[in-house]
Amino acid sequence: MTDERPTDSEEGVLSPSDLDIADDDRIAEIEDGRYVVATGDGPPDPSGRREPEPAPTESGDARYGIDLEVSVDGDDSRYRTRSNDIVDLFSELVRWYATQIDDDLDPERVLGILVAESELPIGPRPTVETAMERHDLTTEDSIGELLDALSETQR
Repeated sequence: MTDERPTDSEEGVLSPSDLDIADDDRIAEIEDGRYVVATGDGPPDPSGRREPEPAPTESGDARYGIDLEVSVDGDDSRYRTRSNDIVDLFSELVRWYATQIDDDLDPERVLGILVAESELPIGPRPTVETAMERHDLTTEDSIGELLDALSETQR
């Protein structure tokens, strides 16, 4: 029987400095003597949850990026994405956030509640019909009166 152990002169042999994990960004200590090692690029997630895959981008040089961490009831979750389309990026972000807030409700319902209950000046845009009904306008009224009604409806 021959000894098949590699010698120091062979390729693939690790030195003690190669095994030092203290300065490796891909390794995180979760408790004394226990570690999490990232299998891809970037730091590991010690919680064991997988991050959502980044949304596809048209190029690696996307103009917009988001890196967000949320904690709900003690559970941490992270969202990272990049895109050249700011509207798609925002839409996906708020949809993801809504899924973190309540597991039992549809994200659209969660967002509706958040918007309705917030003090943000967001809401449905007034329609011509809405303004006409609220201000008792008819097709006989002037465009100026309609514009005034639309302006008041937005307040």
